[in-house]
Amino acid sequence: MKINTKFPMAVHILALLAMKDEMGEDCGCMQEEEREGGRGDCGCHSSGNEGCSCTSEMLAKSIGTNPVVVRRLISSLKEAGLVNCRPGVAGASLGRDASQITLLDVYRAVRGQEDGMVLDVHTKACPRCPVGKNITAALEEPFARAQEAMEEKLREYTLSDIAFSIEEKRKK
Repeated sequence: MKINTKFPMAVHILALLAMKDEMGEDCGCMQEEEREGGRGDCGCHSSGNEGCSCTSEMLAKSIGTNPVVVRRLISSLKEAGLVNCRPGVAGASLGRDASQITLLDVYRAVRGQEDGMVLDVHTKACPRCPVGKNITAALEEPFARAQEAMEEKLREYTLSDIAFSIEEKRKK
């Protein structure tokens, strides 16, 4: 999976974990009729003030992906210290305060060796063509600068900022 897919999914996971106490039983992945009738099929229903258990199944339902994808992302997030979870125990929680997690932290946590930079050049250009032969070298510097600028911007935003933005939009 490419970084442009992994990164927003990882932010989605972390935002759910950051906001689970405020959302209580309604993590947004249950349909209206499921909320009225009790537990939905996403495993995201709790009792009392425990908040959402945030299982990979519930997170996957909210994101619209497979639980296996969520577990892989959580593994990367855990390795970076952004998530706490234990093998064989359902649920996850933030590894540190949302105000201490930047989007750059998340990006770096899920960016794999195979991802390279966000902008990349196709690798099958014709070596006999003057453009094809030189396009990669010509784009190296602009793409590197774009990558640096993006990472600098990601450093400016925290998970708290994202959660606040989501909460503001939720109120409308």
